Amino acid sequence: MRSTGHRVRISVAVSVIGLSWLGLLIHNLADLGGPVLLGPETVGPTAVYLLLAAGWLTPARRAVGWLLLGWGWLHMIGGGLLSVLPVPLWPYQPEQSLRHYAFHAIYATLQAPLLITLARHIRRTPTRTAPATPNTTNKAVPPRTRAALRN
Repeated sequence: MRSTGHRVRISVAVSVIGLSWLGLLIHNLADLGGPVLLGPETVGPTAVYLLLAAGWLTPARRAVGWLLLGWGWLHMIGGGLLSVLPVPLWPYQPEQSLRHYAFHAIYATLQAPLLITLARHIRRTPTRTAPATPNTTNKAVPPRTRAALRN
């Protein structure tokens, strides 16, 4: 699943991003019907998925990984779990049926590959540090080391 340098292959990243998006799409089609495909409930998140997927192709891959990880958790917890609960906070009454629960379970489950892949990527990718600068002042360098540096 990983290539050399502990990097996630682009094909794997695109696949897990696609699965995450597919969870959203399946839920929206089942819950809200066909016309929602062009509605803000689908178009907005799809645009975010596309922007984050494009960001994966940049040198800022680690930062984009963190953003995708947050996006995946938002969909798993917010979309897959909390939004199905009959909480007075919501401006709607979610359907309380086995069918509806099943589609939320699919929605949440399809976030797992993204979350697992990105958590592994972030854990394995070293953070960038400032490049080492040579010690030009000879301070705090033991005398034997200074002699070795002169030769």
